[in-house]
Amino acid sequence: MTNVNMILDRLDKLKANGKNKWTACCPAHNDKSPSLSIKDDGERILIHCFAGCSNEDVVAAIGLNFSDLFADSRKDYDLKKRRKKGYRAVIESETLFLKMAKSNVEHGFVMTADDQKRIELAMSHIKQARAAINES
Repeated sequence: MTNVNMILDRLDKLKANGKNKWTACCPAHNDKSPSLSIKDDGERILIHCFAGCSNEDVVAAIGLNFSDLFADSRKDYDLKKRRKKGYRAVIESETLFLKMAKSNVEHGFVMTADDQKRIELAMSHIKQARAAINES
């Protein structure tokens, strides 16, 4: 049985949405209409609950582990390259957030203490991601 079939067999109201794509009711919450998206891209199985359940909760609710979302060939992946790509995405998204915050200030919006904390967090995330890229 392929990994995707192990997952699909455990879901309710399963419906195909194209090649290697499905929707189903999310097992992590009381879902009456399908809000879980599943996609098998050949290397991994991507899941997303549009109601906001975490991937951890979804995987646990169907009695599987994260390793079940990956093909057996996952050992061949260049993990450093994948991590760098993830760190770069963090830098890009946090930089975009900082640009939006700057624009808001330039347009007269007053920053709250929570806004300032979020800006500091974004800067910290960027610093950590850059350090991680440089280490690998």
